[in-house]
Amino acid sequence: MRVEPRTVLTAIARRLALGEAPTGDGAFDAAFRVDSRPAGVGRELLDARTRALALDSEEGFGIEGRALTMKCRGLPEEAAPLVAMVRYGRAVVERWVELARAPAELAAALGLGPVEPRGELANEGATRVAQGARRGRELSLSVRLEGARCVTVVSVGVAGGAPFARDRGPARASGEGEAPAYAQALAEGAPPVLARAVGEAGCVSLEFEGLAPEPEEVGRLVEAVFEATHGSGAYR
Repeated sequence: MRVEPRTVLTAIARRLALGEAPTGDGAFDAAFRVDSRPAGVGRELLDARTRALALDSEEGFGIEGRALTMKCRGLPEEAAPLVAMVRYGRAVVERWVELARAPAELAAALGLGPVEPRGELANEGATRVAQGARRGRELSLSVRLEGARCVTVVSVGVAGGAPFARDRGPARASGEGEAPAYAQALAEGAPPVLARAVGEAGCVSLEFEGLAPEPEEVGRLVEAVFEATHGSGAYR
């Protein structure tokens, strides 16, 4: 990942769309060029606080392997610019650690154990990071990286049921099957962090935006699925 102040060269690269991963923040994207692989992880790392620090410092940074690299232009005559850069770097590392720990903290909140052997997240597609049983049913936690998005997926084992897909928000026509009443209610009243509910044979998956959804909100929605699908029949 590289975050660089805009220059003539970065402007040319932008026009050619070479590796650009915009954050959606107009002021930040006008001042900095972001190259991140996968793009979604870069967007997650550059939260509002980190973007504000970057704009204040007017400096970028790079992450490669296990190293964070920052540069201070010129030769400062006072310590203040270097102190500010160190504080900026510390904020980037703290945000990175927060994201790295988020799946494990969510797994612990749901009572799940890590998948062994532990590996790195796939650059594209889903990686199961934790699994277990709760109230007699299988429960798993996965992280999916898809282009500019990071999605946290909690899957609950259910008995039977027809496939469906239901995005959060008001109901609209879909060719993927009509969602059951409880999924409709969840999607219409869920917090913005819930992106989608998907039903498959033997499983209902809740898809949450980002790598660090609030564990309490996730737990509440998972419990709602447990209650709605309780019993030996197909989910209601």
